[in-house]
Parts: sequence; structure tokens; C-alpha cells
Amino acid sequence: MNIIQMLRNRKKSSNDSYRTLFIKESAITARKGKMVYVRRDFHDTIRAIGRVIGNDQVTISGYIDNVLAHHFETYGDEIMRLYSENNKGLTIKNQE
Repeated sequence: MNIIQMLRNRKKSSNDSYRTLFIKESAITARKGKMVYVRRDFHDTIRAIGRVIGNDQVTISGYIDNVLAHHFETYGDEIMRLYSENNKGLTIKNQE
């Protein structure tokens, strides 16, 4: 199953909330961050999302930053709890 099929099979949320959360440029520019590698199909899908849904106004790095910010906001407490079981001192930071 490719990423597009996975996205279609997911429970649909309202378009407005998705756009508000993810289809916006991030406060951080790519050159101020770090390079990461993603699967080719994820890269192609994110590029298409930015181009079509974002009207070429959101970059790949901006989209990924928004998704990760939401992930850490949503799961930050659980991540810190799991991490602290093995190590002390993790702080989840959001650069916004």
C-alpha cells in the first residue's frame, strides 16, 4: 500500500483543521534546521501536498516541521514518560 492509499484509508478530519494545522509555512527556515532523510514516496507525497493543497505556499521542510510540532504537542507527555523510564532529563521543545 502506498502513502496515498494510506491517506485515503485514514479517518477524514475536517479540511479546515488540517489546513490550519499543517498547510502553513513554518516559522523556521530549512537552512536553520538539520537535514533528514525521508522515504522517496513520503517526499513525493509531501511535495504534492505542498503544491496542490498549499498552492505552492508551503515547503517540504515547513510541512514536516508542522507535522512534528503537532506530534510532539499531541504525544509529548507520553514520549517524556516513556523516555524517563530509561533516562532522565528529556525536554520536548517547540520552537514556535
